Amino acid sequence: MATLEWSPIEQADLRGLVHLAEACLHADGGYPPLATDEYIQALFMSDVGIAGRDDTTDIVAAAALGTNGERRTATGLVHPSMRRQGHGEMLVEWCRKEAGTDDLLVIAETMSLEAESLFAASGLHRVFAESVMRHKLRTLPRVRRPDGIHRREFSPETELDFYTAFVGSFGDRPAYRAVSAEEWLADVRSTAGFRPELSRVALTDDDEPVGFVLVSDDWIDEVGVVPPWRGKALGAHLVARSLTALRKAGSERVWLCVNVDNPSRGLYERLGFRIKGTRARYENRETIVKQITADPPEPASAEPASARESLHEGDRHHEREDRDAHELLGASESRPREIDEPREERGDRSGEEVAHLGDEHPGRHERQDPEEGRHPRETVEALDEGGGRVFDLGPEGQAHGAQG
Repeated sequence: MATLEWSPIEQADLRGLVHLAEACLHADGGYPPLATDEYIQALFMSDVGIAGRDDTTDIVAAAALGTNGERRTATGLVHPSMRRQGHGEMLVEWCRKEAGTDDLLVIAETMSLEAESLFAASGLHRVFAESVMRHKLRTLPRVRRPDGIHRREFSPETELDFYTAFVGSFGDRPAYRAVSAEEWLADVRSTAGFRPELSRVALTDDDEPVGFVLVSDDWIDEVGVVPPWRGKALGAHLVARSLTALRKAGSERVWLCVNVDNPSRGLYERLGFRIKGTRARYENRETIVKQITADPPEPASAEPASARESLHEGDRHHEREDRDAHELLGASESRPREIDEPREERGDRSGEEVAHLGDEHPGRHERQDPEEGRHPRETVEALDEGGGRVFDLGPEGQAHGAQG
């Protein structure tokens, strides 16, 4: 085992911690915003931390404690070249010792096989996990807009339509928490990198809001479709249309997060997204047992609740313990965000419902929608959606604006 020199994390260590995060993301994938000054500052430099340096003085291992609301958090990284040498175990023990009696929520914005083994051996249980997915925008999917639907961008005139579509999309979920229009809209507007000009609400010919998509930086942050319009390709259309709009606006890649257990992840892959790692949250097994004993879970619903520890910074809106991925967590979930719930109820599960997508039925249609960048009469391949479900986690925890 290589001997490291350990010392408290200081402000001057910011660059070294970013480089460590870059090395871990390069090897294992994960949540891109992790390797930014802002995210490292929030995760590793908001409370107390420790860094291990090799004989070249480079930081090759680090851990830190933080807070997320009233929750005590912990996070850590070990350079790929320094794993399986006991450094991870030492960092876990350091975090527990420093936290004392506080119960810890462990934030992992990049995951490896070594980390999974370490957490399992340390008595930590995964309570949330989502796949980070990327679209390179080299080949764009085309999904025909459902008949009887038109779209409008986010503006003072349409913001209440977005809210209505949000409530209609998530209000039937068991975990839904009622939120006022003022609160929800304030949360949307305050999202780092929010792009109102690219966000859309879907309206019927009678101007009834039936779906929406929110875009932040290079992230598809949240998508929702009301029950009567699920299975009609509306969610798939909104995602595909957002990819086209983002490329036309100059984006080179687009990101989103989806719960690891969500079967609709396959549909995202058919739309051109590829998995680029995992982000997760862990708690002590004893803590989970106590929570179940004190507050027995409600009977399982036939339909999973929606999620978004879209993810955004991993956690960003409302009262998600983990706050979105685009909200700098201090500990996001993470997107992270693994229990599916509506965005505002995500707790430490950063997932937001991205779309209600399912089985696809390739076909050919004439798309008459010049906004999407092709001739109105051009024939394109199309996908239809069935009854699946996809959850997005935006980044601001953000990380919308995330890098690749």
